[in-house]
Amino acid sequence: MRPDGFVLPDWNAPLDVEAAMALAPAQVQVRGFVISGMLARLKAQGVALDTPGFVPFRSYPYRQQMELLVKGAQALAPGNVRQGLRLVGRMAFPSVLETLPGRVVFGVLGKDVQAIFKVAAKGYEMVGAHARVTVPVVTASHAHLVLQDVHAFPEAYHVGVCEGAVLACGKTPQIWLKTNSPTHVELWCQYE
Repeated sequence: MRPDGFVLPDWNAPLDVEAAMALAPAQVQVRGFVISGMLARLKAQGVALDTPGFVPFRSYPYRQQMELLVKGAQALAPGNVRQGLRLVGRMAFPSVLETLPGRVVFGVLGKDVQAIFKVAAKGYEMVGAHARVTVPVVTASHAHLVLQDVHAFPEAYHVGVCEGAVLACGKTPQIWLKTNSPTHVELWCQYE
């Protein structure tokens, strides 16, 4: 049973992109394979962003990734950056799965969504996102994720990341959100 305090995300709520980006500490970085994977997925959707090449294991400023997330979101869902960030987020797990580190961490798990959520914290650590992630509950039908120090639009992009992992396993997700602060959210994810 879903705990109290969780609500369905409001995909039409305004999103202050500049305020969210200002919260990201300058020292937070992300691995290049995350950005290049996202760019490849966007290009496959017909959205080609003009960017320099990204070296897979080099670290880049998280704010740079956030800027690219917003540009991709605006192209995918003009007029609704929140919905666009969700759509870009859905691309994250499949694009990480196509990398060598992604195959090592997630590839052996196949389409076992329960097993994938059990190693979600390792996945966040692998991409270098500086987030503290715990998954206190994982069952065959739902997972409870706690994301702290998450600076890339947790109420939109990271909801999409969760949805993308479930969709990659051939299941249908339903996500509820609990916002504790702008960088600390909890996701209750049901899947069937």
